[in-house]
Amino acid sequence: MLKINPSPFCVLDEIEAALDDVNVYRFADYLKKFTGDTQFLVITHRKGTMEARKLCVWHNYGGKRNK
Repeated sequence: MLKINPSPFCVLDEIEAALDDVNVYRFADYLKKFTGDTQFLVITHRKGTMEARKLCVWHNYGGKRNK
């Protein structure tokens, strides 16, 4: 779909969570092919995906909770 009609922005929320480590790296390499036309916001906890990024913004929702 991205080859036919590239989107300027794409949000992927833990799309690679079920993959093993080898395929996480393959997925990250596959996404790199589309970064010329599309910006990706990838929500992940997988090391392989984070290592493949150009820019990484980290946010932790931990901390004190209101009771």
